[in-house]
Amino acid sequence: MEFRDRSTLLYESIGTLFKIGNSGGELGQQVSRSQRVDYWCVWYIRIPAIDSPLVNSYAFKKHRTMDSQIYPVPEGLHAIPLDLLDLRPDSEVDHDLLHPKPITDEKNVWFFWHTSYTQMHPYTQRNVRVWHRRFSKKGWTIRVLDRLPSSPLNIANFLDVSDPGTFPRAFLDGTVGGDYAPQHTSDLVRFPLLLKYGGVYTDVGIMPIGDLDRLWHETVADPASQFEVLSYHAGSIEERVLMNYFLGCHRNNPLFERCHKLFLELWASDGRKTSTEGMHSSPLLKELPLLGGRHTIEEGGKKIGPAEVSKMLTDYVIQGQVMTLVVGLVDARGFRDQNAGLGAGWLVAAGVSKKKNGLHQFLARLSFVEH
Repeated sequence: MEFRDRSTLLYESIGTLFKIGNSGGELGQQVSRSQRVDYWCVWYIRIPAIDSPLVNSYAFKKHRTMDSQIYPVPEGLHAIPLDLLDLRPDSEVDHDLLHPKPITDEKNVWFFWHTSYTQMHPYTQRNVRVWHRRFSKKGWTIRVLDRLPSSPLNIANFLDVSDPGTFPRAFLDGTVGGDYAPQHTSDLVRFPLLLKYGGVYTDVGIMPIGDLDRLWHETVADPASQFEVLSYHAGSIEERVLMNYFLGCHRNNPLFERCHKLFLELWASDGRKTSTEGMHSSPLLKELPLLGGRHTIEEGGKKIGPAEVSKMLTDYVIQGQVMTLVVGLVDARGFRDQNAGLGAGWLVAAGVSKKKNGLHQFLARLSFVEH
């Protein structure tokens, strides 16, 4: 059995995920919690395809469960016991992904691919299978929703796609356009799925680092925990920025509820938008700086300067801007802690310092929407 020198040791803070690109083969995963309470780690090695007879061989299992001189196990890590992994052939895992069990609790990992799981790129299919193999035996159901007519996983079977309080007009009419229409369609289903069902929403290109089940039960699912939101932290110590490619919470989370209200308002502006183009200039986001600002790109023989690139980038990740703004608000109505305004519990959960930005315009707008 040949193992090439492709192992990578990755350390990230609790709740953080790492985005991967195309991979030429299956990725095996060995994970454990490190010595530090607030850090998780993962060890990846290239292994044969899961359908290979070698995977079920005694030699392979022995290799998986013992220290290797080629890939020595770092201190504090151990191989995941095989009985905790679903090592069935891809075809059987795919059957489960295409026929998930009914929703009975919040342990759902939500994905979205507009043309369905069967039409995804092979490397993203492999990645989604990793989520199933890693967490299905711990009670998590992996769900890849779509907009394919007659599909049992069509988003319309999970959310009311005719409700203007859930989706903007462009989604209802099927007129979401622009250069990144599929990506922005997926943006529009994230908050509604989490608000109705709870669990985790993540992009098909995200691989988990560490034990999602343990993370969930020691934070969001623990009544004594101060954490109510899981996300990727992309800011500094003083500046917290949540990323929309990994979001986790209970049903009806107040932070994401308000984020979604603002998101719908942006789509409703200018006589109902059909894309995110120009959203960077919305008065509702005037308190936030644009993203980027240092890069240039060439497109069709034309050079686009930093200022324009910044607008394009901000429009592309406008849902992230929405979360950044809402996370810094103090709502006069309060939630759990009247003295802390928006609520100390989920401000801390989002990793946000409790500073008042004075965004009264948005608060007034929220009030207007609700009444």
